[in-house]
Amino acid sequence: MILNRVAAFFMGLYGNRHGYDYYNELERITHVAIMYKGVMYTKEKPHRHHHIIKDMVDVHKLPKGLAGNVQGFMTSRGRFVDRTEAAAIARNANQLIGPVVGGKLFSEEVW
Repeated sequence: MILNRVAAFFMGLYGNRHGYDYYNELERITHVAIMYKGVMYTKEKPHRHHHIIKDMVDVHKLPKGLAGNVQGFMTSRGRFVDRTEAAAIARNANQLIGPVVGGKLFSEEVW
């Protein structure tokens, strides 16, 4: 699934128009994500970042190595966050099932 910043913005508008306020709920980690050249590539749990990388290379025909990509997560608000911010969000939402090592979240620590 590809979700860029513009789509995330409209996801928030769509939710608010129909009575669901994404910004007043407790923010949670919902997807693994990779930001590459301004595009957010995501997969829902229980996927890992390597599943996204495989799709980026095999399906989207992006170059192997993907220099400049940033691994992180997508939140319930449609935001891309890096591993450090994701660790704080997951801790605050009581999503952690394992210890966070080095202050950076890995998917194995939430699902």
